[in-house]
Amino acid sequence: MKIAIVGGGTGGHIIPGINIGNELMKLGYEVIYIGSVFGIEKDMDLNMKKFLIPVSGWVRESLKRRILFFIRLIKSFLKAFKILRKENPFILVFTGGFVSVPFIPLSILLNKPFFLLEINSIPGRAAKIISYFSRATFIGFDSAKDYLYRTKNVYITGIPVSERLNKVSREESAEFFKLMKEIKTILIFGGSRGSKRLNMIAEEIIKRKKDYQFIVIGRDDLYAQNVRSFKFLKEMEYAYSLSDIVVSRAGAMTCGEIMFLNKPAILIPYPYAYKNHQYFNAIELKKSMKNIYIMKEDELDIEKIIEIINNVKICPMETDKINPSKIIAERINSYVQRI
Repeated sequence: MKIAIVGGGTGGHIIPGINIGNELMKLGYEVIYIGSVFGIEKDMDLNMKKFLIPVSGWVRESLKRRILFFIRLIKSFLKAFKILRKENPFILVFTGGFVSVPFIPLSILLNKPFFLLEINSIPGRAAKIISYFSRATFIGFDSAKDYLYRTKNVYITGIPVSERLNKVSREESAEFFKLMKEIKTILIFGGSRGSKRLNMIAEEIIKRKKDYQFIVIGRDDLYAQNVRSFKFLKEMEYAYSLSDIVVSRAGAMTCGEIMFLNKPAILIPYPYAYKNHQYFNAIELKKSMKNIYIMKEDELDIEKIIEIINNVKICPMETDKINPSKIIAERINSYVQRI
């Protein structure tokens, strides 16, 4: 039986879907992934069949851009219809982003059941619409329920993370980066699309704290014996395992990984996110965890960040939690078995 994972644009829409897809494949399903030609997924190598449609997010800048949006949307509807007819997935799982939009009416028209995953504390426009028609909605934060158009069959599952996220040791991670396992290590990164501001912060902290080790993701031009920097790192499980504290944006995927691993973190929400949802992601995370510190970008204080890093209480990494990816895959499987 075939299941389609539909979502794209940013890591927060892509990675959770891939994680769920991997768990569904373990249960014997054939899984395909559908994303956007304009998202980061276009350059990703996946262990499942991939399809891309030319849809993009709504724009307000100019009449020309709006016309282009509708042209792409029409093309996306046509391509989405072809994919559904040719691949004929039995179920669709929507994970967010405008790539989902053409598939909603088509799934209803073709009588294909679908599920929704919403990992942000404040759902986007597409997610609100999908929630009204979905067989079930899986949410990462309890607060998301208040924004959905339909709250029946809504399950708080947590955010699907990689199955390897808590499966590598500190010793293995130190060997991977060629760093010392005994030295306090700081992980600094800005999410799947990076962050210039966090890159600048990383450089400043590294200058002042030469007795610590640093893993910086988002730039690859920092060279020192105690620093490892990467433009992009696929093997995030090693970075999390070796790190004692995380300095990052507050995208839902990052918050989910921090929560799953019980990692202390300094969160600097991206101030221009839709309805400031990164700030509210951070607030929700702070409610459920100790050692979470939130700093607004216009109130950044390097001295304060260094003080927190110096004094943070190190928490043991969680290694026995059930991955939300598995929980969601099993719920979808239960639905299939009942039909």
